[in-house]
Amino acid sequence: MNIKDAFFSIGKKIDKIIRELFGEEKKNNQPTPIVSTPVNQPEIAATPSRKRKLEFVESPEPQQRPIKKSRPSIKLTNYSNENKDASFKARWSFFKSHTGGYVRRGVKGYNHFDLILGEQELYGKNPANYGELFLGSLPEKSRGMFYLPFIQHNDHLKITQAGKDIHKPVKLIIDCTQLPEKKPRNWHNPVQPKDWQEQGVEEIINIPANDHGIGKQKEQEHVKTLYPFMTQYFPTISNALANKKSVYIHCKAGQGRSAFTTLCYLVTGYRQLIGVLPTIGNLFNEGKTEEVMSVIKEAFTLMKEKHKQTTIKLTNPITLQEIIEFAVYYSKNTGKKPEDYERLTEKETNRIKEIAQQQAKNLRDQTPEEPTLKVVSINSPVS
Repeated sequence: MNIKDAFFSIGKKIDKIIRELFGEEKKNNQPTPIVSTPVNQPEIAATPSRKRKLEFVESPEPQQRPIKKSRPSIKLTNYSNENKDASFKARWSFFKSHTGGYVRRGVKGYNHFDLILGEQELYGKNPANYGELFLGSLPEKSRGMFYLPFIQHNDHLKITQAGKDIHKPVKLIIDCTQLPEKKPRNWHNPVQPKDWQEQGVEEIINIPANDHGIGKQKEQEHVKTLYPFMTQYFPTISNALANKKSVYIHCKAGQGRSAFTTLCYLVTGYRQLIGVLPTIGNLFNEGKTEEVMSVIKEAFTLMKEKHKQTTIKLTNPITLQEIIEFAVYYSKNTGKKPEDYERLTEKETNRIKEIAQQQAKNLRDQTPEEPTLKVVSINSPVS
């Protein structure tokens, strides 16, 4: 027998076995055939062949998994508004701000975030019946020059836990960064909206401000574009605080943009919330410059005491001008629809600029200068 015949006989045997196992008799569920015999002999059943019995066992019904209660979807307000021109600048300045923030927090003992509105009174009102206002930097899950996923910081858990400890949970986030700054990169892993959602945050409002733009002359036109955003969304902050929900305002390092936004809210929306009159806009129109400065300095002092790392300075005439400009802008447009907002007139802008320059100069004159260290050579004679 050659190889061809051997393979042929093997194939026939395999085919026979397959027919016996999966033949038509098994498919039709027919009984084993009975071989007919002569009448004088008893009927003898055919010898059953060695067939494998195929038993079909019904699989049990799959158990239903417990349905997880999904959290309500988080609301992202103005989150798609990206200043593309600031993308490169955001990446370029990120390392500077972040490393500087780490050094200041490590050397000077600054906190990642601080409670601004808590037990301390502001404008003679007790804020116990309202939610809390936190101010800080961009929360991150892990960070470092080349962040390691297993070294977790989970800043957002600390922030939300701070709200739970005082039974006023954090429900609103005011994000003052550009979208490129929130993308995970080699040196940081910032908290994303889904992370806030897991902690019960209901809404994130984005006020896209340029980094290092507050108090800079070349950035003044950009800062003016933020006035409509703050005017539109400050009532949302007030509603959250009125319902005993805490609010977290942050930028990248928690020193410039978020501090400016917080200060602007304290002198406008918060005064309106607790019912303190008159507004800065009315005081400005009445020519009461000293009263305007008194309101701003009281709010600034509170914020500076609570959040020491802020870079906002009232001695900077441009910063002071931007604060007064927004306060007057807010008074003119609060309660209106965004499409009906009125811009400041040139006369109002020039008058605010003059007031800011004069008041900033007065503050600089009142601030004592830091003593300078006189370096004396060893070889020089002592007088």
